[in-house]
Amino acid sequence: MQIGFIVSPGRGRIDPLIAAVADRLQAEGLRLTGVVQTNTDRPGSHRCDMDVRILPHGPVVRISQNLGRQEMEGRGFRPAIAEALGRGVPVLTGINDDNRAAFDAFVAGMAEALPPDFDAILDWVAAVRAAVAAA
Repeated sequence: MQIGFIVSPGRGRIDPLIAAVADRLQAEGLRLTGVVQTNTDRPGSHRCDMDVRILPHGPVVRISQNLGRQEMEGRGFRPAIAEALGRGVPVLTGINDDNRAAFDAFVAGMAEALPPDFDAILDWVAAVRAAVAAA
């Protein structure tokens, strides 16, 4: 599969894991594109501020607004994911439980669920790289 996804209960638990994987892969010399999200709690609110670090060396950009998120309606990263897959670029993403049904409909069974485990994700990356090299 060219798209791997991680589901973890709880807000923001996947983001540090994906950031650690991205840091490791960049340290190994892989050329990455995309974003890594960081969430910062807002005192006195159940919401958080969401920022993304643009890979490979880009700035940090605030992506949250007090208006709410619109990812499930296709206004999140769906177009970027589709473009990457169309170009044969593997995709790794995190999904929260609230968006899982919409994500499943979007990928239509063409994605591989990965455990929220650093080594398992690196193994998936290695397998995808090997498959791309063999093709």
